[in-house]
Amino acid sequence: MELVDGSLEQNVTAGNAIDPIVFGYQSLYQVNLSSFPEGIGFEKDEATSTFSIIGAPDQDTPTHDFEYRVAAYTSEKDSIVFNGTISVEQQNFVTTLVTIENESQDVVAGYAIKPIVFRYAHMQTAVVDGILEGLEVSQDKEKDLVIISGSIPQNVGDRVLAICVTAKGNNNDAEASATINISANPDYSSSSVSSSSAAESSSSYRAESSSSQEFSSSSNERSAIYAEQKAFRVNFANNELNVTFANKPGANVQIFDVMGHLIETIRIDASTTVHLGHLPRGKALLKVSGRGFAEIMQVVVK
Repeated sequence: MELVDGSLEQNVTAGNAIDPIVFGYQSLYQVNLSSFPEGIGFEKDEATSTFSIIGAPDQDTPTHDFEYRVAAYTSEKDSIVFNGTISVEQQNFVTTLVTIENESQDVVAGYAIKPIVFRYAHMQTAVVDGILEGLEVSQDKEKDLVIISGSIPQNVGDRVLAICVTAKGNNNDAEASATINISANPDYSSSSVSSSSAAESSSSYRAESSSSQEFSSSSNERSAIYAEQKAFRVNFANNELNVTFANKPGANVQIFDVMGHLIETIRIDASTTVHLGHLPRGKALLKVSGRGFAEIMQVVVK
């Protein structure tokens, strides 16, 4: 067993192929490779009695010296070991992340959300903050997607859930967000409903999976719940919220900051105008809800 072509010590830029490292043999039982960068493998050519270490480090491989080991077995127990180093220099890619599906949605507690889909580029690790118990994070590496799916616990009350995803790269981080406007389930006991105590968690995982995650979106029977949203109209202008009821007077106006924290709740029992000039200037989320209907809107208080 001997090295017949190429060098055991190589420098390469991530995404570029190494020079093939070729070994000749007389008899070969198996070959074990260890500590190579992802994207490097070997091929055997029985016609020439050689095997070669070939490939290219993944384009997102960070700068690192990979001290590898090649163990070529001539029998089940006998082996010849070769050691070397492949020094990888990372490429200066920009990490990006955007929300491409269901950036904002309404859902009733106890029902499934529409999957929230983020597309990334050159991401090493994703960190997800703000998800509730019942929601899960998956990755489709072939399509460069991070997907949040699942159901809202039925004991969650009226609230705005703000989810933030951070894509960590070799050179920079990128963030994207989504908002879920949750309405309390009218069929669930009000004494058990919580607006803030449902289990929240942060999920962190490495972007290493090679298998695609499949998901489907199901609307269940929610269409009947949202069919009544036209029972009232909501308009906002000049720091004034105008609520006009068609046939179902009585609603709560909940005011949240952009992180989903409840600032104030106002009860209205008839068509009216609510003055909001006392709120801090900037963006706010308004939720107007009554029995069987709800509407969420983002406004700018001046």
